[in-house]
Amino acid sequence: MKTVAVILPINNPEILMQADLTPYNTDEVKFVLHYVDTDLKEITSPEEAEKVLLLVIDTAQQKAHNGASAIIVYGFGELGISELEKILDIPVIALGTEAVQQASQKAINKFTIISGSIHHAQFWQPLIEKTMTHHNYVVASTAPEITPAQIRKDPALIEKLITAAEHEIEEHDVDSFTLGCGSFIGASAPLQERLRSKYGKNISVIDPIEVTFNRIKEIIN
Repeated sequence: MKTVAVILPINNPEILMQADLTPYNTDEVKFVLHYVDTDLKEITSPEEAEKVLLLVIDTAQQKAHNGASAIIVYGFGELGISELEKILDIPVIALGTEAVQQASQKAINKFTIISGSIHHAQFWQPLIEKTMTHHNYVVASTAPEITPAQIRKDPALIEKLITAAEHEIEEHDVDSFTLGCGSFIGASAPLQERLRSKYGKNISVIDPIEVTFNRIKEIIN
């Protein structure tokens, strides 16, 4: 069996636990979660991202040395990806790469990234450049304004996402979305269902976790 090291750039089981990865396992591939050794419970600024960068790189190198077939950095931005691509000879991907590409491809008009906070959009420019999706990307002008550590605890999460998405649909001609945080696990499908019931089947919501994990399985099998 091949193993994929899933590296959470913080140390917070409230955001992600090993049990959350079980549905993505197959008889051929197992996803194994690893936290980095930090006191940070969430990343909300470039300064915090910089603080854990070397920890992510070191952890990924260790897991590759121990036999991992691929690395997933469990964050939507490109944290550590360019550095790891230069030093590892196994596939390395963050949650945003495949999600942004698919959201762009599915967009009839425009696509955007719904983040927990509007300020997180500052992280996405390297990702948009890497995926060459400038032509139909628009920066989101609204967000639920909840921190990564609060997302999975919020009973009103889907309603808040709907409010943000409806604004982008009605004000900016957006018809394709991806959620921009790994804490949104499980939220994409119900959001898409609700939006399609109001705006029709042309609305797409990409699940960054599902498409990333599926892509890695395709690459290493």
